[in-house]
Amino acid sequence: MSNEWTWVSYLKRQAKFLATCSTGALFFWNSIEIGGWVYEFFGSELTGYGAGAQIARRTLAIGFMLLFIYGFSVDTFNTLYYRKYPDRYPPARRRKE
Repeated sequence: MSNEWTWVSYLKRQAKFLATCSTGALFFWNSIEIGGWVYEFFGSELTGYGAGAQIARRTLAIGFMLLFIYGFSVDTFNTLYYRKYPDRYPPARRRKE
């Protein structure tokens, strides 16, 4: 069996994936405020971003959360499956032939 389907590598993959998705989600969830801080830092004012813009960015943030849930479930299924049936892992089949 490949080292790819051990529990240690599973936890490492999930930690990287969680960091990426949570960073994207937090950025988009608070993007109007972050933009306001950046404009304020350079001495300007952020105008014209109301509820519509906030809803669009929060929809993207929810998309990142859904991406994490989907990726988590697929990776969990694959890890459980290939740990139970290591001979069915495609690269393992190619090595036998």
